[in-house]
Amino acid sequence: MATPYIARLTDFSEEKEEMDVYTWFREVQKAIQANNWNDQRAIQTLPFFLKGTANSWYQSLETKLTSFTKFKNTLLEYFSNPNAIIQLQNKFNTIKQGTGETVTQYLAQFNQIRH
Repeated sequence: MATPYIARLTDFSEEKEEMDVYTWFREVQKAIQANNWNDQRAIQTLPFFLKGTANSWYQSLETKLTSFTKFKNTLLEYFSNPNAIIQLQNKFNTIKQGTGETVTQYLAQFNQIRH
């Protein structure tokens, strides 16, 4: 009997404009933690969530990805939108602690951009 998921994960497809690869990986990280997946379980499960172009890309790989880190880095490299990277860099470079903002609130903003 299959173990039920605590956290559901949406599919990733390059065709889905509402979710870029970075947003999807933030959701992946949450699902991995909530579902208590180890590296092996993640690498076995995540390809089932790749649809359309992303699935075609995965199926075309000559060497299958055997670690979560390799899977993540390879997928991010292939599907990264240069404009999204520039936007993240700009947000990171311009973040400032606001007047009356606590350090905790500032760190929350920083971490939101970082993740």
